[in-house]
This record gives sequence, structure tokens and C-alpha cells, in this order.
Amino acid sequence: VSTPEDGADGKLRYPGSGRLVAEAVRNAVLSTFADVQVVGLSDRTLCEKRCAEDGAHLLIIPEIVRWEDHATNWSGTADKIRVSVTLFDLAESKLRRITFTAHSTWWNLTDDPPEYMLDDVFRAGVASLLPSVSRSPSP
Repeated sequence: VSTPEDGADGKLRYPGSGRLVAEAVRNAVLSTFADVQVVGLSDRTLCEKRCAEDGAHLLIIPEIVRWEDHATNWSGTADKIRVSVTLFDLAESKLRRITFTAHSTWWNLTDDPPEYMLDDVFRAGVASLLPSVSRSPSP
């Protein structure tokens, strides 16, 4: 799993959001594969090279398309995220992609961060990209 660039909303950057998304993807993939690694790279070519060196068969590249964190509990402005997740089968040069979009409700008593929206629906979407196998070796 590559680490996407941190999310941004205009000039406002959200440090660490890329790492949070990579870990959320990793956790979703662990339901199918026993050995899943997060690579601290976002460049596809470098990631493919690293995967080849490590003997991996799959490369998953998440991308933060939108990441907005608002003080929803007092502003009423919803947090919004859009994350695209692409699965590359390195052996067959095939790819599959999903895009996950979510927003918080305007009615919130607490100010939950956007990564809280990377929930069961997100995990199911990521899992839908994966080949049907049970606990196989490293992707």
C-alpha cells in the first residue's frame, strides 16, 4: 500500500492524513491477505520497483482527492472526504479502482476528524477490489 500525499483544502494542508488513509487501506486488506505493508512512497514507478524487490504481487495506491475538516459541531459545515483507491495486479498489468466519498452530518455534538469516515463502507469498498483468496501470502 503506497502512502498518498496529505490531503488539502485549498492552501490548508492536513499533515498526516496520507498516512492515516494508507493505514485504513492496509487494515481493510488485512481481512484478505496476511502480509500487507505500507510503503512510505507515493510515486507509482518507485512503488512498483519496491514491490518487485519485495516479491509482492499487488500494489494498492490510494489518493486523497478531497479532504475537508471543519469545526462541524459549531459551524454546521460538514467534513468531506473523497479517496480513490487503485489496485494494480503487477503480474497481469491489470488495474481496478474505486472512489469513496463521504461527508459528516451537519448535526454533531463532537468534532470528529475526517478519518472517522473511513468506516466499514470504506473497508468493504477496498475489499471489493481484492482477488478472491483466503489469507494468501503477501500482496
